[in-house]
Amino acid sequence: KPFLGKAVAGGKVLYIQQDESELSWRSSKLEVLKSHGINLDCPVQMVHPEDARHGLDILTTRDYEYLSDVVRTACPDLVIIDALRELFSGDENDSGTMKLVFDRIAAATAGLSTVLLHHIHKLDPRFPVPRPVDAARGSSYIAGKVYALWLLHDSTLRIQSRFGPETTVVARRLPSGLFAF
Repeated sequence: KPFLGKAVAGGKVLYIQQDESELSWRSSKLEVLKSHGINLDCPVQMVHPEDARHGLDILTTRDYEYLSDVVRTACPDLVIIDALRELFSGDENDSGTMKLVFDRIAAATAGLSTVLLHHIHKLDPRFPVPRPVDAARGSSYIAGKVYALWLLHDSTLRIQSRFGPETTVVARRLPSGLFAF
């Protein structure tokens, strides 16, 4: 379906969930979507719980090879990693560490579209939603390396891209938990 007024090509998605357990994710999110009639018959793949490895450190050879093998085995068109912070044990405020992390991610997902979910710092509710680059947590290397930053906060999606003007879109949260734009 079109998204934000743009045509979207379908493809296989690999969702690498590192933020919570597969069981928790399946029961708390997927079941809610199903209960609201959302069709989940789509080519989304996740690592089987018996094969999932949490507490990764992509800077180690063992975990980098694991991530590379997962991506290679799935043959996806899009890789979603949730969340960036769970891929390494180093300091996210150190640009040298973040360069190494991004080099490893780029090598493991070479030629594929990749979405990295990353947490923001705590926002002060007294102030308007900041620009995505100002809300990003960790080293400025993170914001400088990616093609676009998206910040979904309450009912606002703010997008900063290297290729176009900053965009703000009003969103509406549906009972299913999804957002309508």
